[in-house]
Amino acid sequence: MTSMIDIIFIMLIFFVTTSIFAQFEAEITIQVPRSTAAKSIDRHPLEVIINITADGRFIINQVERPLKKQNEAGGVESIETIMQKLAAAFKKEGQAPHVIIRAAKETKYDDIIQALTECKNAKVENVSFAVIKEESEPATTN
Repeated sequence: MTSMIDIIFIMLIFFVTTSIFAQFEAEITIQVPRSTAAKSIDRHPLEVIINITADGRFIINQVERPLKKQNEAGGVESIETIMQKLAAAFKKEGQAPHVIIRAAKETKYDDIIQALTECKNAKVENVSFAVIKEESEPATTN
């Protein structure tokens, strides 16, 4: 009976954690591009999702964040600080950190490059881009 209760608690923790990540991602109204080549990825509980709006704002966990440490104010950590902490946490575990960039279709390329640069500076090399999987149309012949 004790083992069964342990398993139920582990499953409960898993589902709560998963739903929280999905909620954070879904609550930000960013229309990501579509792609027929999109693949599903395995999600990690400690991964970071960087949302980039069309007007170039960076949002993590529903909080707008500055790009650099020198622009931090009011206890809001910058993308630079978060990437460094993420890399350090995963280094302790001996794993590679993972970042997902969710950029709006209208986001400037320069804003995406800035986020990628912060990942690179923190030695976070496992970066994915969120897209909506679009079903490819079947080929037709005449």
